[in-house]
Amino acid sequence: MPLPVTAPPARRGMPRWVIPVIVLVVLLVGGLFYGVFRVLGRARFLAQQSICATQLRLVGTGLMAYELDYDALPPDLATLSKGDYYLPESVPLICPSTLRTGGRGYFYHPPSGDPDAADPRSLLACDCKGNHPDGTRNVLQLDGSVIPMNEDQFQAELVQPCNTEFAKALRAAEGP
Repeated sequence: MPLPVTAPPARRGMPRWVIPVIVLVVLLVGGLFYGVFRVLGRARFLAQQSICATQLRLVGTGLMAYELDYDALPPDLATLSKGDYYLPESVPLICPSTLRTGGRGYFYHPPSGDPDAADPRSLLACDCKGNHPDGTRNVLQLDGSVIPMNEDQFQAELVQPCNTEFAKALRAAEGP
């Protein structure tokens, strides 16, 4: 008598280990992308802050050249961009950290009187408040140096006697 032909047992789906392995792979890949994007974001921020400091250095160089020609500092930074002599038009007067949000420029206030008699540590220009996400500001001093400062360092610099005019003008422009 012939044996009855039976079908092989039906598979009841995937093995139990497949879904946890897929979830684990997705989590690992997601974590890898998160880490890479975080590192790239930090590198981008540092590059923008460096470009901002370089732009302020170029502004400082343009201010010094203007002062040599006119024995005074210009009334505003836009004066430097006219004619490509003091500041090339390729140097924007906008902090690169703010280009995505419409761009905010730099605050500039020349000291009254003879710039040569002023303290070389006097502040000439700085980032506007909130330009950098970490709260730092790049600050241009009368001697041409650019210094990154956190808000506490910046406020301590503003109370120096050589910076009272600058501080008053900045508060009027930015608010308290």
